[in-house]
Amino acid sequence: MVGVLKGLLEGYVVRIVPTGGWTSLSYERKNLRRLQNKIKEGKKVHILYLGDYDPSGLRMDEKMVNRYRNEYGIELKRIAITREQILEFGLQHLTNPDPEVLLKLRKDPNAGVFRKNNEGNLFQIEVDVLQVLDPAILKNLLRSNIERYFDEGIHYKIMKDSKFSPKYIRGFVRKKIRVLGNQLQIQPI
Repeated sequence: MVGVLKGLLEGYVVRIVPTGGWTSLSYERKNLRRLQNKIKEGKKVHILYLGDYDPSGLRMDEKMVNRYRNEYGIELKRIAITREQILEFGLQHLTNPDPEVLLKLRKDPNAGVFRKNNEGNLFQIEVDVLQVLDPAILKNLLRSNIERYFDEGIHYKIMKDSKFSPKYIRGFVRKKIRVLGNQLQIQPI
């Protein structure tokens, strides 16, 4: 899915962090440290989350939304798959009927809450379905959510600044890289 997301977000400067479900504490801490450093730099951090619609997937982001906002000041928003998207795009028939998946879902400690919120039903709809249904749906969903945080004023200021022109950047790179015979030496920036 990461490759698909990268293709859909070409031209955007967005970091994609795959978690593959419940992540290890060390992986989560590493990402939190990176995000906290951005906050210390004065940046506002927003996480746009894509996840499967199943008992653990919904419980995971519910916990993450509260924890990240309350403890770290980081906004996290699930943008796919949501109950509204299931209804809007008519995905109800795509619930995973695989007996092994259903057995796993029945054993999930979050199954009771999920059933309560889904008319007693237990199912899984994977986020990949939006790409399969229509790639434009996922592309528009991603871009519209990302663009909510795009600051045109900052973009204009940077584009107007001569030190960010392609000519300046090429000259800067040339100064930092020297080719010595067959050896490439790179000076730290």
